[in-house]
Amino acid sequence: MTPTPPTFFYANLGLARRIELSCALSAEAHAAAHRELYTDSAACCLVVNGARASFVTVESPLTHVLNLGMNGVVEEDELYEIEQFYKHRAAQIFIELCPLADAETVALLNQRNFQPFQFENVLARPIPAELFPFVPGLPIVEPARELWSNVLGQGFTEMENPSEEAIDSGRILHQAKGIQPYGVEMDGHLIAAAALEIRGDIATFCADATLRQSRGRGAQTALIQHRLLEAQKQGCEIATAMTAPGSLSQQNYERHGFRVMYTRTNFSKIG
Repeated sequence: MTPTPPTFFYANLGLARRIELSCALSAEAHAAAHRELYTDSAACCLVVNGARASFVTVESPLTHVLNLGMNGVVEEDELYEIEQFYKHRAAQIFIELCPLADAETVALLNQRNFQPFQFENVLARPIPAELFPFVPGLPIVEPARELWSNVLGQGFTEMENPSEEAIDSGRILHQAKGIQPYGVEMDGHLIAAAALEIRGDIATFCADATLRQSRGRGAQTALIQHRLLEAQKQGCEIATAMTAPGSLSQQNYERHGFRVMYTRTNFSKIG
């Protein structure tokens, strides 16, 4: 039998619970960061049977539900409580559901008029004790909030002048506790952004964005390598990232030993 490579492990409920809880704790941190940034913020986070229902603003992509069904059966009154939380804030409900959640969760969502609209791959890899055999080939910097947020917004939207909501998501991530923002500079300009979010021994690689005109120059590779080195220095055991299925980002992560552990289904409520 061929031995399992040291950079691979198997998906299971225990691993999924660790990753999903880490993401849920991040949702709490994002809401708290918004309150720190804005005195009129109404951001908050509801905890229901381990799930985190986060509200930042009505339009924010950081307004969503995580970790639903990971602690066992979701009762109908618990889902109703989450629904009311968003209804009172006039916000649409977006639930990112792990396929290893309690098996009854999907049936309950269907019963409550939730429908799937998007998929997201969750990748992970163990962080070894031995040193990684690489050095990032591009200079990594820690940019100021506004510069980093603008590059992040431009990279995600592929627009030179992204919406204020897109830029504001970057400000929140930059401000949130446990997040370390990084970037790549070329010719005196910031061309790419990324973040490392550490919760316990889980290192989440997020906010990967490169300006459209600067793609194909190795910026994301350098940022992945730098974050692997940083996560190792900080004693993390697992590195994880979320990507669109089959995307170039997924391929970049797979080249660095990440593997798809499972695919989340994103649900929204209809009517």
